[in-house]
Amino acid sequence: MAYVDNVIPIRPPENEIKRLGELGVSATDFEDRLREVLGRVRPRVIVPTGNVALSALTGLTGISKYRGSPLHPRPELASILPAAWVLPPFHP
Repeated sequence: MAYVDNVIPIRPPENEIKRLGELGVSATDFEDRLREVLGRVRPRVIVPTGNVALSALTGLTGISKYRGSPLHPRPELASILPAAWVLPPFHP
């Protein structure tokens, strides 16, 4: 089974994450939602297709240097995802 979702479920102006503030929100405002979704779905492998997702899931940035590397979720998500791996691809 596969499940597709976005770490940030809204589109900021011009799809620029740094412009979320113009909508009165920040990326961290969606962390509770992320925990709820991950807790419900309980994935074994998570494929973050961008730097925002990689950062939210692992705390790391620079998806290009981590592509193809199996990573552990950040400690705050470990209780929800005890056996999960984060595997970033290179997304063109």
